Amino acid sequence: MSTPDPAPVPTLDPQPSMRRAMLNGASWSAVQKWASRLAGTASFVVLSRLLDPSDFGLVALAASVVAVLQMVTEGGFSAYLVQAVHLGQKTISTAFWTSLVVSVVSAGLVVAGAPLIAALFHEPDLAAVLMVLAAGVLVTGFTSVQGALLSREMKFRTLAQQQLVASLTSTVVALVLAFAGAGVWALVAQSLTLGVLTSVLLWRASDWRPSRGWDRAEARTMLSFSWKVLGANFLNQFRDRGEQFIIAAVGGAVLLGYWTIATRILQIIMELTVTVLQGVTLPVFARLKTDPERLRRGYRKVLTATAAIVAPIVVVASQTSGTLVPLVFGSQWQPTAAVAGIITLSGFAWAMNSFDRSLYQAFGRPGVDLVLSAVLAVVQVAAVLVFAQYGLVALAVASLVRTYAVWPVRLAVLKRVCGLPWVSYAGIPAVVVAAALSGGTMYAVEAWWLRETGWLQSGVQVAVGVPVYAGAVLALSGEVRAFVREGRSAIGGRLRRSRPPVTTTLPQPDSERVR
Repeated sequence: MSTPDPAPVPTLDPQPSMRRAMLNGASWSAVQKWASRLAGTASFVVLSRLLDPSDFGLVALAASVVAVLQMVTEGGFSAYLVQAVHLGQKTISTAFWTSLVVSVVSAGLVVAGAPLIAALFHEPDLAAVLMVLAAGVLVTGFTSVQGALLSREMKFRTLAQQQLVASLTSTVVALVLAFAGAGVWALVAQSLTLGVLTSVLLWRASDWRPSRGWDRAEARTMLSFSWKVLGANFLNQFRDRGEQFIIAAVGGAVLLGYWTIATRILQIIMELTVTVLQGVTLPVFARLKTDPERLRRGYRKVLTATAAIVAPIVVVASQTSGTLVPLVFGSQWQPTAAVAGIITLSGFAWAMNSFDRSLYQAFGRPGVDLVLSAVLAVVQVAAVLVFAQYGLVALAVASLVRTYAVWPVRLAVLKRVCGLPWVSYAGIPAVVVAAALSGGTMYAVEAWWLRETGWLQSGVQVAVGVPVYAGAVLALSGEVRAFVREGRSAIGGRLRRSRPPVTTTLPQPDSERVR
């Protein structure tokens, strides 16, 4: 008995209120990201004190292998489903069955190759961790299409609520097991709980169900787009995971554990700021690509707002990392403090480049992203190969230089392919100047306060540096001032709408009261 076809997937409407849709999506995404990150940071602090660096390094290494195969399983079909103007049941079902079959094969490869991978990295315990985490590959194949359809329909509230529930639940599981002495398996259980619970919630939220058909012509059409997205994803994974593999090969799981903690601050910053918008931009840009002027204005506003938010956070985190890392994560992580301060400075450039892929995919040009990803992957892996042997500080400096060196190249390619003029970036210089003034002020406080270190010094730095940034950016940037006015107006409007109506009872005349 075949599954009846559900209602057709709606065609993309190029003229909805994109500002309202994007703000709504970003708001719910922010709620989910911030709440999850707050809980995740608290749990990470606890786990970092309960577990050894080798535990974090072991799971990071296993997760690197699994993440590559999860990316292969998804196959780029999600991006195709989100940006396609028309979708039918046959197309979606073909994407689903293809992802599911690939996930089964990939999970089998992980289980079969786990002993060999463990021997390659001289980590005997890695084999068992890999075998258990292989279940995450199956989950990806089972849920990627459901998530893509909800994103296409811009149901960001539903997605955010599901991810929040799954994130908080998996955090509780990890903490309970860590206190029970489960060691590395607390982190493994956290990863599996997150994936399985997300899968269950996605299937409950989505009305779509696959039919039994698989169409070769539809698969061929999707693959012509998706293989380029997949290739770019693979190269990005090769770049990021290759970095971890090389560090593990040079210094083992302990050194990788230190690097994982050192990069954690930057990851948290990106998750709380940039990734709030990343999940929203592809469906929005896909609708605006037929209206270049609206797209240009929207892209400039997104960039300027992101720059204004990320810049002071990056400066503060970098300046206070020497105090922040050991006091939050524990004294055993002191060697990572200087490394974290250097790496965090690259966050601004990363933030400014975070929406490129959404534009390439929305314009149907994933091949450009593929070529660009190949170049960047080669540059990063080469830098890690050269500098990892000199220590994590040298590697962090090399990563910082590379990130800012390739930024102009990425801007030029984006301009040529998507036709975005240089004026789209006109709001960034004022933010950079304000951030530089703030950073210089905080550095001066640190240099002057030579005898004291710790939270008191860092608190004074923040108390001085943040007002300097706020005053400078408001004085230099009219766009930021406009954002502030719009924010105040929006908050005021919501407060007025939330207030109950005031009814006034007029006093009755004496004659009426007598009656």
